[in-house]
Amino acid sequence: MALALRIVHCLAKHRRFARAVFRPLAVAGLPLLLAACEEPPPPPPPPQCLALISFPDECFAVTGRVYTSTQSPTLRIRPNNSNRVMAVPDDLHDTLPSGLRALLDPQMFLVTQMTVCPLEPERRGRIRKVCINEASVLRFIPR
Repeated sequence: MALALRIVHCLAKHRRFARAVFRPLAVAGLPLLLAACEEPPPPPPPPQCLALISFPDECFAVTGRVYTSTQSPTLRIRPNNSNRVMAVPDDLHDTLPSGLRALLDPQMFLVTQMTVCPLEPERRGRIRKVCINEASVLRFIPR
Protein backbone atom coordinates (compact mmCIF):
# COMPACT_ATOMS: atom_id res chain seq x y z
CA MET A 1 0.00 0.00 0.00
CA ALA A 2 2.77 2.44 0.93
CA LEU A 3 4.54 1.63 -2.33
CA ALA A 4 1.39 2.42 -4.30
CA LEU A 5 1.04 5.78 -2.53
CA ARG A 6 4.65 6.62 -3.31
CA ILE A 7 4.09 5.77 -6.97
CA VAL A 8 0.94 7.92 -7.19
CA HIS A 9 2.68 10.82 -5.47
CA CYS A 10 5.65 10.44 -7.79
CA LEU A 11 3.48 10.28 -10.89
CA ALA A 12 1.78 13.52 -9.91
CA LYS A 13 5.11 15.16 -9.22
CA HIS A 14 6.95 14.02 -12.37
CA ARG A 15 4.32 13.51 -15.11
CA ARG A 16 6.63 13.86 -18.11
CA PHE A 17 9.21 11.52 -16.64
CA ALA A 18 6.52 8.97 -15.75
CA ARG A 19 5.07 8.99 -19.27
CA ALA A 20 8.49 8.68 -20.85
CA VAL A 21 9.47 5.77 -18.60
CA PHE A 22 6.21 3.83 -18.29
CA ARG A 23 5.16 3.77 -21.94
CA PRO A 24 8.22 1.98 -23.33
CA LEU A 25 9.33 0.11 -20.23
CA ALA A 26 6.07 -0.58 -18.37
CA VAL A 27 7.10 -2.33 -15.14
CA ALA A 28 10.86 -2.06 -15.76
CA GLY A 29 10.61 1.74 -15.33
CA LEU A 30 9.26 1.48 -11.79
CA PRO A 31 12.68 1.37 -10.06
CA LEU A 32 13.84 4.38 -12.10
CA LEU A 33 10.74 6.33 -11.11
CA LEU A 34 11.15 5.51 -7.44
CA ALA A 35 14.82 6.47 -7.54
CA ALA A 36 13.94 9.83 -9.11
CA CYS A 37 11.34 10.56 -6.42
CA GLU A 38 13.44 9.80 -3.39
CA GLU A 39 14.25 12.77 -1.21
CA PRO A 40 17.92 13.77 -1.18
CA PRO A 41 19.75 12.88 2.03
CA PRO A 42 20.03 15.66 4.60
CA PRO A 43 23.29 17.64 4.48
CA PRO A 44 25.94 16.45 6.92
CA PRO A 45 26.24 18.47 10.13
CA PRO A 46 28.97 21.11 10.08
CA PRO A 47 32.27 19.92 11.54
CA GLN A 48 32.94 20.91 15.11
CA CYS A 49 36.03 22.80 16.14
CA LEU A 50 37.14 20.14 18.63
CA ALA A 51 37.26 17.51 15.89
CA LEU A 52 39.87 19.57 14.00
CA ILE A 53 42.44 20.07 16.72
CA SER A 54 44.91 17.59 18.14
CA PHE A 55 45.10 18.98 21.69
CA PRO A 56 41.63 19.94 23.02
CA ASP A 57 43.14 20.69 26.44
CA GLU A 58 44.78 23.80 24.97
CA CYS A 59 41.44 25.57 24.34
CA PHE A 60 41.05 28.75 26.36
CA ALA A 61 38.48 31.46 27.11
CA VAL A 62 38.75 34.85 25.43
CA THR A 63 36.71 38.03 25.72
CA GLY A 64 37.27 40.35 22.79
CA ARG A 65 36.13 41.84 19.52
CA VAL A 66 35.26 39.67 16.55
CA TYR A 67 35.35 41.48 13.24
CA THR A 68 35.72 40.92 9.52
CA SER A 69 38.70 42.10 7.53
CA THR A 70 39.26 42.68 3.83
CA GLN A 71 42.48 40.67 3.95
CA SER A 72 42.87 36.95 4.42
CA PRO A 73 42.00 35.47 6.91
CA THR A 74 38.82 37.52 6.92
CA LEU A 75 37.48 36.70 10.41
CA ARG A 76 39.66 38.11 13.17
CA ILE A 77 39.60 38.24 16.96
CA ARG A 78 41.25 40.93 19.05
CA PRO A 79 41.27 40.00 22.75
CA ASN A 80 40.59 42.74 25.30
CA ASN A 81 43.70 44.23 26.95
CA SER A 82 45.99 42.83 24.28
CA ASN A 83 47.51 43.91 21.00
CA ARG A 84 47.58 40.33 19.69
CA VAL A 85 45.27 39.29 16.85
CA MET A 86 43.90 35.80 16.28
CA ALA A 87 42.12 34.67 13.13
CA VAL A 88 39.82 31.89 11.96
CA PRO A 89 41.11 30.51 8.62
CA ASP A 90 38.76 31.10 5.70
CA ASP A 91 38.22 27.38 5.08
CA LEU A 92 36.97 26.90 8.67
CA HIS A 93 34.11 29.42 8.62
CA ASP A 94 31.61 26.56 8.53
CA THR A 95 32.80 25.47 12.00
CA LEU A 96 31.69 28.76 13.57
CA PRO A 97 28.83 28.59 16.06
CA SER A 98 25.63 29.32 14.14
CA GLY A 99 24.63 32.24 16.38
CA LEU A 100 27.93 33.98 15.75
CA ARG A 101 27.87 33.31 12.01
CA ALA A 102 24.41 34.89 11.71
CA LEU A 103 25.45 38.09 13.50
CA LEU A 104 28.63 38.90 11.57
CA ASP A 105 28.42 42.35 10.01
CA PRO A 106 31.26 44.24 8.27
CA GLN A 107 30.05 47.50 9.84
CA MET A 108 30.18 46.26 13.46
CA PHE A 109 32.51 44.77 16.04
CA LEU A 110 30.98 41.93 18.05
CA VAL A 111 32.16 41.88 21.64
CA THR A 112 31.97 38.23 22.64
CA GLN A 113 32.98 35.74 25.26
CA MET A 114 34.25 32.67 23.48
CA THR A 115 36.27 29.52 23.80
CA VAL A 116 38.95 29.30 21.13
CA CYS A 117 41.20 26.39 20.28
CA PRO A 118 44.61 27.10 18.70
CA LEU A 119 45.43 25.44 15.41
CA GLU A 120 49.10 26.39 15.56
CA PRO A 121 51.57 27.53 18.22
CA GLU A 122 51.86 31.21 19.03
CA ARG A 123 54.71 32.97 17.17
CA ARG A 124 55.87 36.50 17.69
CA GLY A 125 54.72 38.95 15.02
CA ARG A 126 52.29 36.46 13.38
CA ILE A 127 48.52 36.15 13.51
CA ARG A 128 47.65 33.00 15.45
CA LYS A 129 45.13 30.74 13.71
CA VAL A 130 42.35 29.45 15.95
CA CYS A 131 38.88 27.97 15.68
CA ILE A 132 35.95 29.14 17.81
CA ASN A 133 34.33 26.37 19.80
CA GLU A 134 31.67 28.35 21.72
CA ALA A 135 30.65 31.99 21.69
CA SER A 136 28.14 34.30 23.32
CA VAL A 137 27.68 37.84 22.04
CA LEU A 138 27.77 40.56 24.69
CA ARG A 139 27.20 43.68 22.57
CA PHE A 140 27.73 45.38 19.23
CA ILE A 141 30.11 48.32 18.67
CA PRO A 142 29.94 50.37 15.45
CA ARG A 143 33.23 50.62 13.55
